[in-house]
Amino acid sequence: MVKITALYVGLYLIVLTYLMLRTILKRVSTRVSILDGGNTEMTSAIRIHGNFVETSVFVLIGIMISEMRGIDSVIIHAWGVLYLVGRVLHFYGLRKTLEESIGRKIGTIITLLILLTQGTILSYDALLNI
Repeated sequence: MVKITALYVGLYLIVLTYLMLRTILKRVSTRVSILDGGNTEMTSAIRIHGNFVETSVFVLIGIMISEMRGIDSVIIHAWGVLYLVGRVLHFYGLRKTLEESIGRKIGTIITLLILLTQGTILSYDALLNI
């Protein structure tokens, strides 16, 4: 059973729904139905939503396989919570400007570190158990 994975899939789906609705509402208010229409607010909404989608799948796969392989649940929960924190920081950093921001940087670094540690731990575990 993948109870931990189910928790984070549920939480990430809620966040995804919010980001999707936010992007849809921004499209309605800017009257931009495709791409960004040169509107920086639309670009921001698209990238916030897109960045979440692009990385969530891989973080969740890492969480699920880690849970199935018996990796310590504290590590798995740390990844799940930190990923959410990182994405919230990224959201707040990118929602007002496309320029560099501390929230965007920290959120991106957190996400990269999670992906790197998941990849390292899973690869190491797999090599030990071949």
